[in-house]
Amino acid sequence: MSINSSGTIVGTYIDGQHVSHGFIRSSNGVITKINIPDAGIKRGQGTSACCINDSGVISGYFITADGTSQGFLMTSEKIFTTFKIPDPTIDVYLSSAPSLGVYSNVSGTSAGTGFIRSASGTTTKISNGFVFGIDPAGTVVGTSVNEAGAYEAFTLSAAGQERSIQVEGAGTGSEQGTVALGINNQGTIMGWYSTAKTGGGFTLTSSGELFEFNCKGAAWDSTAAYSVNSSGTITGSYYDGASVSHGFTVVAGSKDCTKLDAPNAGTGGFYMPIGLTQVRLREMRYNRRRELGETAF
Repeated sequence: MSINSSGTIVGTYIDGQHVSHGFIRSSNGVITKINIPDAGIKRGQGTSACCINDSGVISGYFITADGTSQGFLMTSEKIFTTFKIPDPTIDVYLSSAPSLGVYSNVSGTSAGTGFIRSASGTTTKISNGFVFGIDPAGTVVGTSVNEAGAYEAFTLSAAGQERSIQVEGAGTGSEQGTVALGINNQGTIMGWYSTAKTGGGFTLTSSGELFEFNCKGAAWDSTAAYSVNSSGTITGSYYDGASVSHGFTVVAGSKDCTKLDAPNAGTGGFYMPIGLTQVRLREMRYNRRRELGETAF
């Protein structure tokens, strides 16, 4: 799910009893399990690690034995801080798991779907859909869904200023629009957009430079940018005409995707345009329909 500048990786796996566990993989390949002491040990419960920042602080969420969703921070010294997630969104596709993880920047500010938590522990509620990241300045990036069922990306600054992000030409119909999937340390936002006929990946720098692209061989609007490093190299995923998923990189200044296929990866079709994020977006649309009395979309 995440890698920091020292090469430490964090993520999540699910065991044979369908219990989630976080993990850390050091730059020399040593893997360490992460289990929050208060996490439940039954199906659909456990610990999910989301992110690691350059200070080595790991963030995520866990499900307790009674099904309560809580956030956590873990320092490099393995000191845990846990906190309640205000009004957590429950994911109808992923049992009782919260829809998204908890993101933390180097100053100790954390953000997740529905909240921002300062380093001192003060929590502020936000109501704009899903949160997908936070940068060192405290700017939160996320995506909401409007009454027409279209996706609308947004940023929320540390001072509380909200800004809408829409790729020019993005559609305004159901399951169209602009989806922000992250923000890097330089304030560059990355994501995916869709129209009635096409779409693709995009990046948007803090100075307003918009870069749109679509990998050769990608089906329709399946190219999605998930991460951009400090040198401008983009990585993400897409699926081809046979619904087979591929990873990719795009170097700065180019629109040519270099395909990344892991050894022994299958070649059968699996329609999931932007992976787990698509499941989360569908869940967000479900919640929006519920708010509107299921009369829209």
